[in-house]
Amino acid sequence: RSLGVAIRTSAPVRALEPGAVRLDGERIEAAAVVVATGGYVADIAAVLEHAPQLREIPRLLAGGAPTALGSGHALLADVGAAFVHRDHVWVYPTGTPDPRDPAGTRGLGIRGVRTELWLDRDGRRFHDESERGGGSGTRALLGRPGATAWSVFAAAERERVLLIDNEFYGTPAGPDPDGVAAF
Repeated sequence: RSLGVAIRTSAPVRALEPGAVRLDGERIEAAAVVVATGGYVADIAAVLEHAPQLREIPRLLAGGAPTALGSGHALLADVGAAFVHRDHVWVYPTGTPDPRDPAGTRGLGIRGVRTELWLDRDGRRFHDESERGGGSGTRALLGRPGATAWSVFAAAERERVLLIDNEFYGTPAGPDPDGVAAF
């Protein structure tokens, strides 16, 4: 602001135009515009379009914020922007279907659990659970028959569970104990 830069938040851009941006009913002239956009992982069709290697996953759930629909990417594409590495989508192996999603397409990320065991559909342990991230954990999970598993942990772990991607269960400020208990 001290440099004369106007900062707008919660002001969705509807179009990028030469020398301006268009908001709902307002055109703002600008010599330069920085577009900071979110991702598109809440739009499974877009994920599968840009990362076709994920089509092999038997049940791919949408993650991230429900608003991560790629609208900023669409605006940029409309003005000829070039994109790279859109196929590099990080897939967490520790997600589960969100029971509060009536469509059954959104997942919850589960964080905070430290002592779980990963069991495949035959009840066999198959991976070093300390390597639970989207790199080695996802590869291990996708290598199992059915590409599915159970994460089994003690009830004492419940106090550390953080469910992300649905504010019913908690926000960035922390978990909602009643929401976690309901889960």
